[in-house]
Amino acid sequence: MYYYLVEQTVEWAQKKNQDKLKKLVGQYGIAGETVSPSPARTVDELVTIGLEKNYSTFVGVGSDAFLNRVASSLINQRGGVHGDRVVVGCIPVNFETDFARWLGIKTIEQAATMLKTRKIANIAVGLIEPSKYFIAPLVIAQKKPFSLKLITPQFELETQAERITIDTNLAVVIQGPPRRQDLFHKLRYFFVGGPLAQTNNSQLFASRIKIETIDTLPVQLGREIIAKTPISLTLAPNALQMIVEKAIM
Repeated sequence: MYYYLVEQTVEWAQKKNQDKLKKLVGQYGIAGETVSPSPARTVDELVTIGLEKNYSTFVGVGSDAFLNRVASSLINQRGGVHGDRVVVGCIPVNFETDFARWLGIKTIEQAATMLKTRKIANIAVGLIEPSKYFIAPLVIAQKKPFSLKLITPQFELETQAERITIDTNLAVVIQGPPRRQDLFHKLRYFFVGGPLAQTNNSQLFASRIKIETIDTLPVQLGREIIAKTPISLTLAPNALQMIVEKAIM
């Protein structure tokens, strides 16, 4: 049986997708119990209830931040579900997000088919120590450039950034302030044409990362702030059994 955790929403487009999914899972024979968090019942409490009822498949339906809360709660309550019978499905209701693109889902019909075919992959997730897991990219950003220190077991980096993105494999993209153009680049643009290079991006990867900033900055997943700097991140390989549309990592 499937245990559906559905985010409450007032957005018309998202509610339309939720209603369509409800009809499709009935047609596909994968209907189950549906619950939604409220002031009286948190996601953690609903996950606990589902585990006590011995459900083996948990399906989150909602925003990236909501899906992350469902997955993180399952990992924490099971102490890591790799090799366990518990499987999670994640159905985004906005198909323009980084997580939806990573999952390979473009329509609600495709999402329902994914649940029906039930292809399972053991996936790596990121961990904000001590106990916040993330299954979608994190973003640290503000309008003005900020100073940061990035510490890994191999090296330390101090730089300026406008935006930092960290994916679940701890691949970090640092978007720095626009580069100042020297005379050579300005002359090249004048004679050759084409846009002037304005970006200053760096990418790196480590299995353990600490990010420090002078000012405390929010760490966002989707629209939700899930932590604030400084943060320590580690990689949790094969931490989650997830229903996927295609082979992922």
